[in-house]
Amino acid sequence: MILPATFTETSLSFPFKVSANGTIATTVDHKNIWANKVRSVLSTSFQERVMFPQFGNELTEVFWNTETFAKSSVNAYVARAFSNWLPTLRLNEVIVSDIDTTGQLTISISYFLPNDEQVETSIGFVRISGNLPIIQETA
Repeated sequence: MILPATFTETSLSFPFKVSANGTIATTVDHKNIWANKVRSVLSTSFQERVMFPQFGNELTEVFWNTETFAKSSVNAYVARAFSNWLPTLRLNEVIVSDIDTTGQLTISISYFLPNDEQVETSIGFVRISGNLPIIQETA
């Protein structure tokens, strides 16, 4: 699908928030829109969305095993998520940090947008609460 040169995509800001004037915050920055889509896919576990249970990925499984398993599995899980849910993006590199003393694992993902612009997005998995990890965006 070829879009007109004047086309501008507008998306809800992620995380969801209300702006100062009481409206729902949006963004038109294409890098931010794609980063939000990446975070949405990677921060959703299978079965988490009731009306779309097959959406998501297996990243939460890394917390139920050793650090070695976690680091080796993340690359495959991210690649599969990109292949299934973000086929217009080209995955370049996945870097997984060591799990620190607070239990935080940081995943940095480098990918190419449809216009071949390279972008990096980081996701921080902080701790487990109940049976799911708490996911926090890292700066």
